[in-house]
Amino acid sequence: PSANPRTGEVEMRSAIRGSVIADTALTNIIPASRWIDSSAVLDKPPHRPFAVFRYGELQHVAKPGAFRLLRVWVHDEAGSYRQIEEVLRLLRANLERLSDKQSKILCIEWQSDGEDLSDPTYNTVFKVATFRIVTTT
Repeated sequence: PSANPRTGEVEMRSAIRGSVIADTALTNIIPASRWIDSSAVLDKPPHRPFAVFRYGELQHVAKPGAFRLLRVWVHDEAGSYRQIEEVLRLLRANLERLSDKQSKILCIEWQSDGEDLSDPTYNTVFKVATFRIVTTT
């Protein structure tokens, strides 16, 4: 086990980001630089489309495991959700394949794709996909 529990967290986030940006089907729609961690989001959004990773709290389950929710917010120009829905389909396929021993990811389970939403601040439409990351502790 890692001496620092945050090390496992960094490795998990890195494995997920690495899997997504290595997927050319995804980066052909949303370039790697527009897959953003929630801590990096600024007042001015990047060019559209873009996606934001938001990690929920770590929750303990039966030993030796834990899970964390991951929500991915996919934004695009107002007008159509078609491209967003394609990104969510590709993202689901990508993350459901991911298992990474080094980052302790056992599997990632898709939970839901949220409703059609709009963001008047960014002048975008967006959807939120929710995944459950199952890890060893």
